[in-house]
Amino acid sequence: QNPVKARVLIKMNSSRSAADFVRNLHDNPQQWLHLPDSQLLLYSQPPEVQRQGSSNVELRFVVPENSARLLLERLAKTDAAEVATGY
Repeated sequence: QNPVKARVLIKMNSSRSAADFVRNLHDNPQQWLHLPDSQLLLYSQPPEVQRQGSSNVELRFVVPENSARLLLERLAKTDAAEVATGY
């Protein structure tokens, strides 16, 4: 699908944490939405942010093609069992 659209659902511990995260994301999206060890961002325009309930946050954004390709390459190299035990 082109463009690649992302939807991220985040459950925070409290409504205050959710509010802080939304504010930080609005002020500095490149801190939160970038690929590690890369200069590529996961969004082409600042994300659309919606609060759901008191502590849930939903992000929607379009992922640039280069970022989507690199993300898929990295996911293809990841062992799912290894990731699950890493947390």
